[in-house]
Amino acid sequence: MNTVNTSVQKQDKAVLRQLGQTDISFSPVGLGTWQFSSGKGELGQYWPALSDSNTQGIVKAAIENGVNWFDTAESYGDGASEKNLSNALHALDITPGTVKIADKWWPKKRKASSIIDSISERLDQLQGYPIDLYQIHWPESESWLRTEIKALAQLVDEGKVKSVGLCNYHRRDIKRAHRYLRRRGIPLASIQLHYNLAYRHSEKHNVLKVAKDLGMSVIAWSPLEQGLLSGKFHSQQNPDALKQLKQARINMFGLTPTRIAETQELINTLERIAANHNATPAQISLAWITQFHGNLVFAIPGANSAEQSRSNSAAMHISLTQTELDELDQISSKL
Repeated sequence: MNTVNTSVQKQDKAVLRQLGQTDISFSPVGLGTWQFSSGKGELGQYWPALSDSNTQGIVKAAIENGVNWFDTAESYGDGASEKNLSNALHALDITPGTVKIADKWWPKKRKASSIIDSISERLDQLQGYPIDLYQIHWPESESWLRTEIKALAQLVDEGKVKSVGLCNYHRRDIKRAHRYLRRRGIPLASIQLHYNLAYRHSEKHNVLKVAKDLGMSVIAWSPLEQGLLSGKFHSQQNPDALKQLKQARINMFGLTPTRIAETQELINTLERIAANHNATPAQISLAWITQFHGNLVFAIPGANSAEQSRSNSAAMHISLTQTELDELDQISSKL
């Protein structure tokens, strides 16, 4: 068995941060597991299926470099991501509770009652690993927000999940959900949203400010904009890099030649700063997103290989200067 000794998981490398107003601590960089979908379901089409050994290698590399939490979802392969993640953790002999799990309920064409009805299946797929953060994936259910929040609060009260959050909601509903939960004595821990150096719309809509004002954390999904911020699509040494992605991902994230050209100045700056830190542009992008706003923002990059997982998690150990943070802020703000 390819195990990770939990006493030497190197989590001391990363300074853990409090998740919102909970008593849960996450590493600044987690591991997103959308890519563990096994090619199944509506959202599985965006990724090729990974082998069990590859999945284990990705998880092992993350843990060994200080990652202490994993973000998965019911909709990632209709439960395949949850199962593949927990299989990998068991294969690595990781004791339940020594790492943290963030999971998500899929609301499309469903009512809030399914939050309660489906939680046992989520826990079954995770095979003994508890849910530390349970999130509503999108604001698309057939129930009122108040009813959804009541269901989330019930799961906390029953001890089936430890904390709750939202994904992809706008500031008005974040405030409403926070208010509903506060009446129950439960903090709204986090808001997960699409955010990175090349996509900063949430700032323009004041979602980050609202989260900070309410004492919540922000979790940035697609923090590397599907590889755009790695610079690999800009490199003349690999002109076919974009063609290696599934077309669904290219279309969903607008990874067009025009956008690649528009982000060239940002990539040039990332490459220059990366050289100063013996790092990569992707690592500098992750360092920026987890440092520019203080301790507010966590990042959940995915990985398709152990090396990519190792590289992403190493970004937690890079300290950018205020001058570097500000320069990247100014350049990316123009996009």
